[in-house]
Amino acid sequence: AIAYRKPIAAAVARGAAAAAEGARQIKDLVMGDAVVKPFLKKHSKALWSAVGLLALDAVLWNAGSHLLGLFLDAARAAALAGTGFSMTTLGPLALGVAAIFIVSLFTARANVLLTGLVKNRLVRDLRVALNRKVLRQDMAFHLANESGALATRISDDTESLAEKNVDARLPLVNAVLFFAISSVMMVHTSWSLSMLVFAVMPFIGVVNGWFGSKFEQVYQEFTKRRADLGRTAQETLEQSQTVKVFHREEAEVARYAKKAQALVDVGEKDAKLGANSHMFASSLTDFFTKHSLYILGAWAVALASGMTIGQIAAMTFYSGFIKASFDSISGAWMKYKQTSGATGVIRGWFDLKPGVDDAPDAKVLPPVAGDITLEGVGFQYGKEGQPILNGVTLDIKSGQTVAFVGESGSGKSTVLRLVQRLWDPTAGSVKVDGVDIRTVTQESLNRQIALVPQDTRLFDESIRFNMLFGSSGVSQAELDAAIKAARAEFVNDARLFPEGLDTKVGEGGARLSGGQRQRVAIVRAILKKPAILLLDEATSALDKETEAQVQAALDDLTSGRAGRKPTTLVVAHNLTTIMNSDRIVVMDRGAVVEVGTHAELLAKGGKYFALWQAQGR
Repeated sequence: AIAYRKPIAAAVARGAAAAAEGARQIKDLVMGDAVVKPFLKKHSKALWSAVGLLALDAVLWNAGSHLLGLFLDAARAAALAGTGFSMTTLGPLALGVAAIFIVSLFTARANVLLTGLVKNRLVRDLRVALNRKVLRQDMAFHLANESGALATRISDDTESLAEKNVDARLPLVNAVLFFAISSVMMVHTSWSLSMLVFAVMPFIGVVNGWFGSKFEQVYQEFTKRRADLGRTAQETLEQSQTVKVFHREEAEVARYAKKAQALVDVGEKDAKLGANSHMFASSLTDFFTKHSLYILGAWAVALASGMTIGQIAAMTFYSGFIKASFDSISGAWMKYKQTSGATGVIRGWFDLKPGVDDAPDAKVLPPVAGDITLEGVGFQYGKEGQPILNGVTLDIKSGQTVAFVGESGSGKSTVLRLVQRLWDPTAGSVKVDGVDIRTVTQESLNRQIALVPQDTRLFDESIRFNMLFGSSGVSQAELDAAIKAARAEFVNDARLFPEGLDTKVGEGGARLSGGQRQRVAIVRAILKKPAILLLDEATSALDKETEAQVQAALDDLTSGRAGRKPTTLVVAHNLTTIMNSDRIVVMDRGAVVEVGTHAELLAKGGKYFALWQAQGR
């Protein structure tokens, strides 16, 4: 006996856990997601109106069924008596049934309209909020999640989340009222036949519970496959030029088709589950709640048990309503399980806190001179990552131009990212004008920093939009001056850009050359009037002629000829572009190994000298 105790105890524990989980899920279905409640609150009037219409709908249809039964019995009595149609007896019943039918049509229309409006507006609000939440996450989040998959989830999974909280919940009100009212009416009409209908209900509940768990598993896989398919499509389209150059069109189509088929395979699982669910939970219950009542009702009439044809007709309506209410509850449960699987990821995203965020007591950073101090800065990606920076200490004065050079992976660009506070150092601190940047708001810090990256990607908007991105209150005269200072007069070529500054640049800026995109980025930097300017390999992807043009514009920007003289941090591979820097910082394996001017470092004959010689100088 003792040997059986542990398995029995384990089975009981599993049963208790399953019951608790089932109760939690039912509560979740009825009450809705906590993350969605603030959004639904905005539409509470429309939602309560829809609930009222659903309640009215249940009352109207049951009342109509009762009146219809009375009408059939009265019509049969009139036929047997040979009195024909009588406005006194049959007229009011007929008018009552017609009136209820007409009113129910308008209530149904109003309910569908209200529900649709609420759902569409909820989807909009969820998408905007999730887009904001994702954009505010730190770089670790964005490195871990591909942009294509993120876009798919923001677009599609938010719709599933709205379905979970509107389409799956609102029908419950109507279903519960229909079940309650119809049950009372049916028992009042014939308690014995009612027991047949009620006996089927536990079977429906067990079957739907089993199918619901299967649907949830399928939809978890479905959303994962769908996000992967969206990522592949976006990746391929973004790299369309590379695909063409290497003649990989068919190979990429095949890769996409394979992932599309994987999504179809999951869809087939869903279709099979739906077919089986319909067969067991719908067709069989339809027989027991409708057709069997006709058979047994006819038998009762034949045996003269006291039931009338009108009562049998009303009973079939009541049982049909009960069956429909269970179908609605089953549909809501299935929808809940499907959308639970589809929305698990984004529901977690709503609760995400960025790894790099403003401190609760963060202050606004006032306008700065541009002094930058790195004190013992160390950095690594994650707890188990390899160190990228190790004990970096630098003191950079306002208005200086400081270049960072070294081999790939030495930590040059990481320094720039830490100054922008895209990451926080794992050791030491970064200060601007003596203030630890972790103690100020990110917005007030980055408002005073401008970046010109290695490869500028533009928004698929106008040239004007991209140039003004990050600036406000810029006059046309200021924009024209910035365009001139950045050598970006190409925008005035009416042959290439017939709409001038209002010409759309294409996805990522595809309609512009690399040099043109860089000059748009320089215009953007000039208009921002930054205290700190970051140049991350800003000319490395350009040909020699274009590099010279862009470098001239950058020289004007860093020297102050294009406006305020900023503190400039430059990461460069081509050492000739940073020869005139106030200081050059040589990095190797995350550490600062040399600091000095171009002449001083060449005279040392160290790491910088070796890099200079490696470039054939």
